[in-house]
Amino acid sequence: MYAQAVTIPAAPSEPSGLPEPQTRGYFFNLVRSISPTSLELELRRVAEAGFNLVVFPVYSNGWTLFQSATAREYGLPSINPRLSKWDAVEQVIRLADRFGLTVWGFARPYNFHPRYSIAEHRLLRKHPDWRLRAHPQHLTARTRRAESLHPCPLNPDYRRFVGSLLAELAAGYNIPGIVINYTAVGIEGGPLKSSPFCFCASCRERFRETHGVELAAEALHGDLELVRAWQRDQMHLHLRYLRHRLLKMRHSLRLVARVRPQWREGAFDSQLLTPGVSLLDWSTLAREGALETLVIDHDNERLGPLFSTRLAADYAYLGDQVLFLPMLSVHDLDDLSIPMAVLRRYPCTGFIGEFQRSFTDGDTQFLARQVFGNPAILPSDRPLQTAAYFLNLVHQTHQDQPELRELTRDILRLISRQSPHPHDFELLRVMEQNLRGLEQAIRRGALGFGSIPERTLIHLGLARRFVRIALMDVPT
Repeated sequence: MYAQAVTIPAAPSEPSGLPEPQTRGYFFNLVRSISPTSLELELRRVAEAGFNLVVFPVYSNGWTLFQSATAREYGLPSINPRLSKWDAVEQVIRLADRFGLTVWGFARPYNFHPRYSIAEHRLLRKHPDWRLRAHPQHLTARTRRAESLHPCPLNPDYRRFVGSLLAELAAGYNIPGIVINYTAVGIEGGPLKSSPFCFCASCRERFRETHGVELAAEALHGDLELVRAWQRDQMHLHLRYLRHRLLKMRHSLRLVARVRPQWREGAFDSQLLTPGVSLLDWSTLAREGALETLVIDHDNERLGPLFSTRLAADYAYLGDQVLFLPMLSVHDLDDLSIPMAVLRRYPCTGFIGEFQRSFTDGDTQFLARQVFGNPAILPSDRPLQTAAYFLNLVHQTHQDQPELRELTRDILRLISRQSPHPHDFELLRVMEQNLRGLEQAIRRGALGFGSIPERTLIHLGLARRFVRIALMDVPT
């Protein structure tokens, strides 16, 4: 067999006639006029347009959009005051089920900017010790403003609060995925002048316990890279903690991060000391299984001819083990023709769109006819069916190459044994190893026949990634 591959026995029957797996995500913007009637109208149009996923706010600016016992325990109303008479999350799940949509919850726990909420936040006034704090040598109007809008993501008490909120959501509501926003956390790499956070009492105490020195003094006169490395480790710990809390509630829950593509801005020798760079190592976290998918933020860039270049930069940085989706800022529906043409050239199974205006009935008809056409399943809902779809494409394309044809047929047959839910961890791991070995053998030219098109490698890579997702879904 191939490098890093394990022999797989044949098994009967293989799947056929699978629908196309493609993420067609609609990001729901929170507005003050939200009501049960407007929510139903918007979701109906989204479903009729051809979307299969709605990303709906569940926690924003310190308020939940669902009835939360955790919020009450911390001295807040159980739901955003503007939604006190109805439960928006419960309503959107009920409507989405009627319209054939999947709902992912969207949490914005680290940036409380007023434009992201429909009521002024009270959380940081209620718990001022949770605030992000600037270095004492860099107290300005700008940093004071930032302190009022950002909780400290390294604070263990706030971490427990967020973990409890999201775990309560996962336990009480039928939401298969949660997207956590990391586009404006507040703590970044770089010198103190450009990134003077966080030096709150909690951070100082825990840094002193770990390193035996004062955090503010070490950052100002000592080893700033040591400070940034400690902050990065604490950020990673925070994310892994949230994943642990969520998986205890539901082992197959999708944990997704919306991240800013700072890697597009140029090469840097040390991320820890590069201004504006997130201290989370997204490529490593995704490869290690701390989350399933990365949503790459549009970073306020409009769709245009450079979209392909941006997508290529994301793929080059993230590597061939990470599942990612671009987030699109859509001002004109005609612009969607650009990503729909480009996405198929990369190992990417769709997008999430942030539309700058609500749909009309005419917009719905345009999207259904001109953009989406046929229905599509959400890939993350059925990872093994998605893997089978891409493997079947390879199998049908290479009927004249027996070695490739036979191996893909064997794996397809084995996938059918894991229906309706993945249950054999070792078998799935063998599949993943075989697919990786096959990809490596093709790239080395070790199969002994003509060149293989890049599209085949894209399909094999996607199949391997979704087998890995299925592997992570097996109950332990």
